Amino acid sequence: MSTRIVLKPGELYYGDQFEEVYTLLGSCVAAVLWHPKYHLSGMCHVVYPEIGDEDNYSYAESAIRKLYNDVCSRLTNPNDYRVEVFGGGNMFPNVFSGGDNTIGNKNTEIVTQLLSELGFKIKNRDVGGVQARKITLFRDSGKIVTVYVKENPYDE
Repeated sequence: MSTRIVLKPGELYYGDQFEEVYTLLGSCVAAVLWHPKYHLSGMCHVVYPEIGDEDNYSYAESAIRKLYNDVCSRLTNPNDYRVEVFGGGNMFPNVFSGGDNTIGNKNTEIVTQLLSELGFKIKNRDVGGVQARKITLFRDSGKIVTVYVKENPYDE
């Protein structure tokens, strides 16, 4: 049995089957959940801020609502989770000067808004900037390790 799950863009995980949950983020945003008593972990890799197909977790609303439904299905309360938000970087600063109109900023805004509306309390945010991030959540401790990628992994 693998101890690590790697989330690609548009993927989501919630449960206690894996010891580590990992993803790489640029302008995408990850909501990371951890329950301190039951050691349940969750993470989504949101690509788009728009509303899309409810079964397509690339979209913020679909992904956050799925995490919420998973949390409720375990008879746990969203307020009992430590929630952190990562990513939302401007991966093309030479093309997009930044500001509120970057896809990263839009992703961050909608993910944060949806989490709050559904009763999650965000404890930490590490968003924005012009670097990518590698995020690893360790289920037993709830520790999150962030590695900043100095070179844009999307440049060729």
